[in-house]
Amino acid sequence: MRAGIRLKNGNSYVVKDLKVIKILNLKTDFISEVTEFTSFFISPGSYIFIGTPTIAVQGDDILSVEFG
Repeated sequence: MRAGIRLKNGNSYVVKDLKVIKILNLKTDFISEVTEFTSFFISPGSYIFIGTPTIAVQGDDILSVEFG
């Protein structure tokens, strides 16, 4: 799976061979993992897109994510 990540500051990244997205809830310190990308949504927290390359961003900075 490929993920195209667009940030609000205009930067964009492509993660190839996406395996999992780890999401850290900053209020509870709970880490969840997303492997079914059809039900992905953006909320506050830290996101780690694990693939090639691995990208870490804040949810508040993400404009959009496109999977393909």
